[in-house]
Parts: sequence; C-alpha cells; structure tokens
Amino acid sequence: MASAANAPAMSATTGRARSWPSWSSSTVGARRVAEYHATVFRHLWRATIGTALLTPFFYLAGMGLGLGALIDQHSAAGTSLGGVSYMAFLAPGLLAADGMLVGAIDSTWPVLASLKWNRSYYAMTSTPLRAADVVAGHILWMTVRVAIAVGAFAGIMMLFPDTRHLGTLAAIPPAVLTGLALAAPTMAWSCTVEDTGGKFASFQRFVITPMFLFSGTFFSVDQLPKWLRIVAWFTPLFHGVNLCRAAALGGVPGWQIAVNVAVLLALLVGGVLAARRTLARRLYV
Repeated sequence: MASAANAPAMSATTGRARSWPSWSSSTVGARRVAEYHATVFRHLWRATIGTALLTPFFYLAGMGLGLGALIDQHSAAGTSLGGVSYMAFLAPGLLAADGMLVGAIDSTWPVLASLKWNRSYYAMTSTPLRAADVVAGHILWMTVRVAIAVGAFAGIMMLFPDTRHLGTLAAIPPAVLTGLALAAPTMAWSCTVEDTGGKFASFQRFVITPMFLFSGTFFSVDQLPKWLRIVAWFTPLFHGVNLCRAAALGGVPGWQIAVNVAVLLALLVGGVLAARRTLARRLYV
C-alpha cells in the first residue's frame, strides 16, 4: 500500500487528485505550451500589428527627428551623446524599452487569464505536462513574441539614415534579453496575484513607466541625481539600454558589457526558477 507521503495531492481548486510537481521541464512539453500560445496569437496578431509598427515610427519621428533636431543644434549635446546624433542615441534605447514593454505585458495579463479566467494552466497540468513545462513554454513563447516586436522596431529604425546600419540588427538580441530579464521575474509574481488585475495597473504606473523614463532611454543616467542614478543601476532596462547602445554604436568597455549581460541573465534564470515555484504552489496547493 502506498504511504500517505507518496499519495497524490488533492487540488483545492479542482478537487481532483494530482501528483506533486517535478522541478525539471521537458523540451517537448515546453514546445507544446509555446505552440498553444502561438495558436492563440495567430487569431490576435492583426489587432497588434498596427501598434507594433506605428508606435516605434511615431516615437522615432517625433523624438528622434523633431526633438532631436533641436538637441543636435547645441554643441554641448554632442559630448553628452557620445558624438552621435540624438536619433542614433535614442533609437537603441527605445529598442530595449520596446522589449521590456512587451515582456511586461505578456508576463502579467496572459498569466492571470490562464490561472483565473480561461484556466488554461489547469487544463495543461491535467495532462502529463508539469508546472515547469508550462513556465518553460511560456518563456519560450515570450522569447518569440519579444523577438517579433523588437524585430519590427528594428525594421522601422532601418528607415532612418542615422540608424540604417548593421549595428541596429546587432542590437536585437540584447533587446530580447532585456524583455525576458523583466518578464521572467514578473511572471513569477503574476502567479501569486489573486485579484482581477488591479495590481498590474499599479505595476505599469509605478514600476514600468518610471523605468522607461529614468533608465537611460532618453538621456544618459549621468544627468540624474546621484540617488536616482543608483536606483537606475539596479533596473533591467538600464543594462538592456547599455547593451543595445554598445551593439549599435560601440565604444563600451568589454567589462561593462559583461556586467550588463550577467545581470540580465541572473534576472532571467532567477525569474524562471521563481516562476516554477510560484506556479506550482498556485496549481497544486
């Protein structure tokens, strides 16, 4: 007879017996979960394609050309911008920010919907898929989703002379890593959210928006007060912006690039491990 310690656990949500999760994930299982998200996206992409293409165009045209024309008139601006035009300085930062914004969206509302409304996570784990597979699959899909978004942004950047170079394409992988470095820890937190998403609105307002404004996207963090500069150093977007500018413009020391990559990878790996734990607790306890 099986001991009580080895007996299946009863899910408080479904009332059905289910085994405790394994912390490992399978490649096949993750791919199946990613295919589910891709199937859903195939029915929704038309609603997002306009925003994905028009938003970066208007940002670059308005900020890069409009405001940039005024900034470039001042000789002091060349020093603070590293000797490049404001358009060339701004565009890689916006590319990293675009990755962050897409990662923030795909790691909040879709996760809550899969747990609370359509309950697709529960359906997935009623099959041989485990919580670790669900997390790995969602991260895999977010990788594709962020890559599509930043790839579209990079395509828009290639329309402007100051950003029409191979460095723009080289900045795509760092932008994707930036999005995932934010998305993975955010997914871990989203698995603990029980309300109808009000916390996500606060997250966008008090975390994402300040990060977007004060992590070096629009101007160097050296222009910030010292205490705010220190805060910026601990944000994923700061490291992502540095990496994208390094890829697009060069001139960044190798040790600084290594630190930026290490920080983003640490956030990604730590976020995945935390998401496995929080999702398993939500599904099985």
